[in-house]
Amino acid sequence: MPKKSRKSLERILVGVLTGANVATILLLWASALSTRIPPDLFPRLSLAGLAFPVFLVADVLFFPVWLLSRARMAWLPIAGMMVVGGYVLDYCPLNGWGEAGDSTLCVISYNAGGVAGEEGRDSLWAYLDRMHPDIVCLQEVSSTWFGTDEAKEDMRRLGLSCMGGKGVYVLSRWPLRKAGFDIKYKTRGNGSYACWVLHGADSVLVVSNHLESNRLSSSDKDEYRQIISSPNGNVVRHEGRALARKLAQAEKLRGPQADTLCAVADRYSRYPVLMCGDFNDTPISYTYQRLSRRLTSAFRESGCGMGFSFNQDAFYVRIDHIFHSGHFQSTRTLIDQNVGLSDHYPIVSYMRLRDE
Repeated sequence: MPKKSRKSLERILVGVLTGANVATILLLWASALSTRIPPDLFPRLSLAGLAFPVFLVADVLFFPVWLLSRARMAWLPIAGMMVVGGYVLDYCPLNGWGEAGDSTLCVISYNAGGVAGEEGRDSLWAYLDRMHPDIVCLQEVSSTWFGTDEAKEDMRRLGLSCMGGKGVYVLSRWPLRKAGFDIKYKTRGNGSYACWVLHGADSVLVVSNHLESNRLSSSDKDEYRQIISSPNGNVVRHEGRALARKLAQAEKLRGPQADTLCAVADRYSRYPVLMCGDFNDTPISYTYQRLSRRLTSAFRESGCGMGFSFNQDAFYVRIDHIFHSGHFQSTRTLIDQNVGLSDHYPIVSYMRLRDE
């Protein structure tokens, strides 16, 4: 091939690569910025955050491509990623492993919806006995079970007091005030429960949350697995639209729920606040970003890696979170993937009150 023709071809290829990289970066930025859009106004647009890791990986892959083809362009994917660096660290924080010994408080949040039968319940109590937490927020727990004398005796044996109802509970090694309150939402199957925990001279507001579920049926999950395992144009278009409708409807309901929790955090901002639970939203979502502007995500502050907390149906996401007010500092936060009692993993955070 003549030298002139080869150079023309190289220019065309570089132009195509540059255009593809720029398009990927713009989509990455758009997916991050979608978290600013209230999902009750534009529910479909709010789903764009789910594509953030896809565009992030695509952008990262351009880096070795540029190094091998035209090294002076390797800055482009790095610059694109750095603009949304805060979102990248929300999704995959890179903190070193802090020492749990630096903390005075262990907080666990766990959606225990998959815990069933005497064996499963005994395993849950054994796990809490081994972890020796100070505060536990549980979701999707049967009120019939927690109302039994047997469950109350198990909690007394572990030195835990309990308040809550309708599937969301707060267990505490510290004294609980008698007055707690439900945070009511439009849907009946989800909710939040808040109560006051006494720690020395401090009153800590603890909120256990189970925000709007995506309510995917078994057939929906089967269709999702089919899309992932063997993508087909017609299947992706048809089934993908049906899944998007359900996810968008759930996002539409979760947005106002997140706004309500932010209002609670603002109302009690002079007190130490912990908001824990199954928020059913990833770090690149309106719910997470809205709350993280009021409170601090413990995993973002002291966790490491992507920390997937949901472990079923080919969904690899972190939807369980612990948020805390500035009164606390977390020293180590992790997703305990050694516990397989439910379709969620517990999120565990070691922290301390800053004035201790």
